[in-house]
Amino acid sequence: MSALVVSIPYKDDELILMIQNKNKNAFALLYDKYAPALYGSIFKLVNDKQVAEQILQQTFLEMWNLPTGQNVSHNHLLLWMMNVARSITSKTKTISGDYNSTQRIASL
Repeated sequence: MSALVVSIPYKDDELILMIQNKNKNAFALLYDKYAPALYGSIFKLVNDKQVAEQILQQTFLEMWNLPTGQNVSHNHLLLWMMNVARSITSKTKTISGDYNSTQRIASL
């Protein structure tokens, strides 16, 4: 894993189960563990700090709203989350190729 990924006392599959049960502490741990790496990847895609922060927020919101029983690749959670972020990024990109951070993110 990336040096930007923080070590925590739970395995990813344990965190996912706790998050699916709306455990805020588990969500905070997941954020602490993966936010820096995800933000870096998102920023490379959009090259805009505000847009990258909003896409990161939307990505973690997707994790929070993950339905109980949803199959997430526990062995590759960071990759799964990066795919979610990429999907959000592609929805955010305007036709002109620019990012309108306020209007496009709000519409997601």
